Amino acid sequence: MLADPTFDSDSLTSYEAGIKVSNADLRYTLDAAVYQIDWDDIQIIQAVGGVGVVANAASARSRGVELTLTGRPVEALTLVGAFGYTDA
Repeated sequence: MLADPTFDSDSLTSYEAGIKVSNADLRYTLDAAVYQIDWDDIQIIQAVGGVGVVANAASARSRGVELTLTGRPVEALTLVGAFGYTDA
């Protein structure tokens, strides 16, 4: 037998919180979010005896933040800045 004939289904739990803020005339906006993703029983293809079989790996966690600033100082100009950080 190359591998266990059964494997568990994977599961994912995702948490996210964010805020969107702008001034009254929408010339300046801010979007911010934080998130966490928990992934259990990750399914992988594992080489066993030169053959690829499905198996379960351990778990993983990803955390991060995202920030976007938009400015419209004049009608003909839109400036956008974005920042993202992920720790996986």
